[in-house]
Amino acid sequence: MYLKINPATILAAALLLTACAGPQTSVAVNARHVSSQIDKLHFDPNTRPLTADNIRLTAKFLSQFYELGKKDREAGLTLEQAQQRVREFGGEPQANDQPGSSHQGPFNSDAQKSTFITQQYSAEQPEKGP
Repeated sequence: MYLKINPATILAAALLLTACAGPQTSVAVNARHVSSQIDKLHFDPNTRPLTADNIRLTAKFLSQFYELGKKDREAGLTLEQAQQRVREFGGEPQANDQPGSSHQGPFNSDAQKSTFITQQYSAEQPEKGP
């Protein structure tokens, strides 16, 4: 039995398959990577994270930083100034800070709290409430 395949069909199938595999932005690649890492860390057999939703939400979150980085590059920030900004996100104390002053950047573990029912847990010690 000989099967005739139209060359236009082969071309259409090839274009259709390669259209989905096109280049992605760095935000999309990193969002997919982070979401797959979250999926691998998820160990509860009774629940399953929605990876597609995680990718979408993570991409939205990461795009803020990507856009900020593009603006910084256009503004001509030096590498040291960019690293200073990253340290500020983490809430690390700076060289010109007063001793005892506290920084609460959004990525500082002290700023990351989760509430379950009425108990609040920190990122550093999830088993202990405040």
